[in-house]
Amino acid sequence: MAVGPVDESPANLMRPRRHRRNRTTIIVVAAVVVAILVVTAVILLSRAGSARTPSQQTTTYEVRTTSLTQAVTATGTFQPAQQLSASFPAGGTVTAVKVAVGDRVTKGQVLATEDSAALAASLQSARAAVSSAQSQLNTLSSSSATTNAQLTSAQATLAADQAKLAQAQSNYDGTTLTSPISGIVAKVDISTGGVASGTSGGSGVGSGSAGQSSGANGSGGSGGAAAGISSAQNSTSTSGDVVVVDTSGWLVDTQVTAADLPSLKAGQAATMLAPDGRTTVNGTVQSVGQVASTTTASSTVATFPVVVAVTEPHQAQLFIGSSTTVSITTQRLDNVLAVPTRAITQVDGGPAVRLVTGGTVTDTPVTVGRVIGQQTEITKGLSAGDRVQVPTFSNAVATASPSAGAARSGGGFGSVFGRGGRG
Repeated sequence: MAVGPVDESPANLMRPRRHRRNRTTIIVVAAVVVAILVVTAVILLSRAGSARTPSQQTTTYEVRTTSLTQAVTATGTFQPAQQLSASFPAGGTVTAVKVAVGDRVTKGQVLATEDSAALAASLQSARAAVSSAQSQLNTLSSSSATTNAQLTSAQATLAADQAKLAQAQSNYDGTTLTSPISGIVAKVDISTGGVASGTSGGSGVGSGSAGQSSGANGSGGSGGAAAGISSAQNSTSTSGDVVVVDTSGWLVDTQVTAADLPSLKAGQAATMLAPDGRTTVNGTVQSVGQVASTTTASSTVATFPVVVAVTEPHQAQLFIGSSTTVSITTQRLDNVLAVPTRAITQVDGGPAVRLVTGGTVTDTPVTVGRVIGQQTEITKGLSAGDRVQVPTFSNAVATASPSAGAARSGGGFGSVFGRGGRG
């Protein structure tokens, strides 16, 4: 069979090489694309993994003897411990007002005066009525024809006229209004030439604090020192012609919820932030109300009134009605070993910490006591000066162990449990 001549031209010889080169290029490009896809997948998976499980960072905490304090915090207002109002016992024209809001006064100082002419006439008339009633009773008593009914009626008339005389005397004496206490004038509700309304039922003295009050009748004497006086401790709504407050003593009115109520009692220490926003003043709980305040339309949470007495008012300048933050200490443990609660973890079903010794970290069983705030008391297993690891990221698995949760129950006092540590 005849064989044709072979085409050995340059174009024909280059054709296979070109095909091989094209195949090589396609393979390289495909490999690059696959590599890019693999790298991208690794990066995405790495990011997803880090979002699900954050890398744990830790810091080292030195165990030391400390004091643990747990407190209830609330907002309140400063009020004078005592504020009293003074009013004219009878209506009449005010002839002079001798004080203004902000004036400092002393007990017995004249605050205002009232026209006494009409009250003097009423007093004279009352005296005459008593004299007449007494004479009538004397006449009936000396007559053998007087019946028991007539005698009883005459005695009742005399008693009524004597009561009217006492009131008329009190009204007349009350035309000079004096300060019931030493303090600062907080309100003046009368003016010269105006008409005083007079207090209903004559003069009176009373006092009250934290929802409890007591009262007793007062009697007028010469000079009008007991004219229409009323007292309301821890109150901003005292009414009267003139209100005087004693700023040598202060109270703070605050409210707490039912959750905080069981941990509060009279005598507990407290601190309040002064109006300057920097200074703190000390105090003690004076009373804890057991009847909830009326809820408002904007809030259905029942709150209970608590009154705190400021024990050192000289620590800062205080103002009536100024707001404050109150911190009432409900628990305090002194000279205890404690670590941050998030340092407590679980080992073999019991509480433990990661003890740092040199470059070595070991899980060390501990016995925990009470949890107060962000700290947990350690009763066994650590000594002052030991160093433990504390997770620093917010969603660490070991930040709150079952042991810590149990210790929080019951107002912060939990059962002491866990395996004994190093003693």
